[in-house]
Amino acid sequence: MAGLTSPDRALIFFWIVESSIQVGVNGPAVWVKVEGKGSFLNSGNFKEFAREMVARGYREFVVDLDKCVMLDSTFMGTMAGVALRLRELGQGHLRVVHCGKRSRELLSGLGLDQIFSIQSNGVSAPEYELLKGDASSELAEEKKEEQKKEMLDAHEALCEAAPENLLRFWPGRAAMWPSLLLGLLLASLLGWALTLWWQWRRIQQLERSKEEIEVEETLVFDFLHGLGEAFSETIRPGDLHRLIVEGATRILDAHGGALYMVDRTGTRLTPAYISKGCPPIVDVPAHILQQATTTPVALESYLRTHTIEAGEGIVGRVWQTGQPLCLTDLADAPELAKLRGTPFGTASVMVTPLLYAKQNMGVLALGHGPKDVSFSQSDFVIFKSIAEQSAFALYNAIIYSEANEKKRLDHDLQIAREIQRVLLPSVAPSVNGFEISGTNIPARQVSGDYFDYITVDDERLGVAIADVSGKGVPASLIMAICRSVLRSQAPQDPSPSHVLGKVNRQIYPDIKEDMFISMAYVILDHAHNAITLARAGHDAPLLYKRGTQTVTLLKPPGMAVGIDSGDVFDRITRDFSVELERDDCLIFYTDGITEALDAAGDEFGLERMTQSVQASAGEGAHAIINRLTEDVRNFVGSQPQNDDITLIAVRKT
Repeated sequence: MAGLTSPDRALIFFWIVESSIQVGVNGPAVWVKVEGKGSFLNSGNFKEFAREMVARGYREFVVDLDKCVMLDSTFMGTMAGVALRLRELGQGHLRVVHCGKRSRELLSGLGLDQIFSIQSNGVSAPEYELLKGDASSELAEEKKEEQKKEMLDAHEALCEAAPENLLRFWPGRAAMWPSLLLGLLLASLLGWALTLWWQWRRIQQLERSKEEIEVEETLVFDFLHGLGEAFSETIRPGDLHRLIVEGATRILDAHGGALYMVDRTGTRLTPAYISKGCPPIVDVPAHILQQATTTPVALESYLRTHTIEAGEGIVGRVWQTGQPLCLTDLADAPELAKLRGTPFGTASVMVTPLLYAKQNMGVLALGHGPKDVSFSQSDFVIFKSIAEQSAFALYNAIIYSEANEKKRLDHDLQIAREIQRVLLPSVAPSVNGFEISGTNIPARQVSGDYFDYITVDDERLGVAIADVSGKGVPASLIMAICRSVLRSQAPQDPSPSHVLGKVNRQIYPDIKEDMFISMAYVILDHAHNAITLARAGHDAPLLYKRGTQTVTLLKPPGMAVGIDSGDVFDRITRDFSVELERDDCLIFYTDGITEALDAAGDEFGLERMTQSVQASAGEGAHAIINRLTEDVRNFVGSQPQNDDITLIAVRKT
């Protein structure tokens, strides 16, 4: 957070990490400065900030688009939600400044210029700066003095200088030579006997150690073999949890063990497996301990159901810090120290987090009973190695589980795509005086685009196209709702704007505030050769005139569906009559075609779309659709499709 002050006002900006917007307040105004692309990644932060500022009494919002290259639909919907909220409060407004031509067309096309002001210039957003801090520390190094070596014993020094000094300090040294030699012989024999005895003892110890190592190797190999099954899709999570705890218990000859895994919320540890006879490693209430003296199952039930928060007890602390612990002195674990002297006490415990790929998946713990020996440091080293292998196996099992879940979801999405394909028309109807062709190309398994042909009455046919903000499953669900509502309201109503108004009133209460639907609905009166169009914030249709071979945009006013409850929508959206002569064409499309990107990041755009229409309109509606889809495919090349594409061509015959 950075701040700038002046005599009569204070300015505070909040920096949003990894974001392309800056928000803050300047006097009575709330500023939103958009840089780069205002996208759905910014909408949640902007919305929460706006709610907080409105709650604090701010009623003036200014959005600065000076350095904004483009806006997506989700961010524009969030802007609309803020403006409508200010209108509901009866005071205040939202103002857009430094709005470029592209952004103005998008906002005006959605009818948002009716609920907040849009300016090409205006006062710029205040500048900001980040506070920088530094810290330094000096480490004092203590000088160590080199220790002096002790002087040799005077007698040894003399002997080193002259071997004959060995006996100079012994009285009667000549008479002692035989006794000295006999003593040296006896000492040599005794040393030889002791050496043989020590070697025999050492050999016995090595043989026992070899047997223990062989047993330990067998246990470790069995444990690793069991973990290897986690790399297949056959092992169940419960079996893997049991294998980890019981395997670690056998290898380290522990009294019992417990495995705790992180729950779905990521905020608590839940018991995954606790071996029989495992001493309590968590804090146990006094009344449970009292019940356990007569009913042991009471303690087992509590341990198998008790969840642990971060920092709670030794298990919670290890999970929180990510550092393993081996406690032989339980002074650092008062919840366990109080159990000493009881049948439920423990002599020592080892607890370690299960870490792999920067994920903390849970905690593994082993405990010794009150009469067992304490764990050694070598036990602790082996325990940490077991935990590393266990974490790898658990992570692998999670990956397999997620992969299987993804397969199931992909299968469900494929079914949803087939269902959605049924909801969209497979062939265009045959209408006297008109040739119609349409297509939908989803960017994902399911699409948020929609087009339809609806029989209004015996003389009229309705043609609709819609684009739900967002992509994927949420957009496809809104699309299905829109289709049902439109089909229920369109029959027997010859006014496209009236139909769209009824659709808006039904959908508005059930749609999220940051979502909307852009629609265009045209009614073809084949009995009277009349065409009536209404546009609810959708991309302007293209009108191709055969006589002049020119293409123009049709921009009747209208607001996107789902933004307003009805009053503003009904006032703005109007019917628009379109005159078509023989071989003239009307082309409807979604922004997935104009905003298709090539490898360089350039958009296909309206200019290329116009050229494609002019080159193919003479061959009919089907040719227009085929030419546009082929040109877009050649333009993007190997780049993935980033939005749904829907096209409808209507040609007067």
